[in-house]
Amino acid sequence: MQITRRQTTYWDFSEPPRTFRVHFQGKSEWCFVSREVPSFEVTDSHPVLMGYELPGAVIWTNSRASDPEQLFHALCEHLAPRVVPWREVRTLFNTMADPVDILRCGYGQLMSGPAPFLEEARTLLEAAGVKIQHAVYKPEGGMKALVAGPNYVLARDFRVEVLEHGSRDEVQRGSP
Repeated sequence: MQITRRQTTYWDFSEPPRTFRVHFQGKSEWCFVSREVPSFEVTDSHPVLMGYELPGAVIWTNSRASDPEQLFHALCEHLAPRVVPWREVRTLFNTMADPVDILRCGYGQLMSGPAPFLEEARTLLEAAGVKIQHAVYKPEGGMKALVAGPNYVLARDFRVEVLEHGSRDEVQRGSP
């Protein structure tokens, strides 16, 4: 099976003689890695949805780290297995400022993401003597994922059509 077309509101998956057109509404993010995929599925439960299903959290630093580079690498090594392959561990850290600089200067938003992961980061930061503040917020919820191998689209709703020799036969909403 191949992803043969990617538009802003749908992706086509071809497996001759049929093509499945997966429409999405309320798209919030996507990742395209490879045209070749074993299959696709639309689901409301998948690790790629963790940022929408789990409570979220934010961590701000209030003091300097004694070894900011080492602490940053320790945080990355500890958290990477929890988010990879669906996310880069770097996405948990502030994208507007260098996290090492935040740890070096001792103030600013360091991280945001799923609360369970940030609770682990909080433990590591506090063990390193860094004073922090944190806040937890409710999950957004209501998202679904189109997952095709390493590719995904996150959106509020999906609809799948089967295209055979130019005809359009709509299939059950949300499933191939």
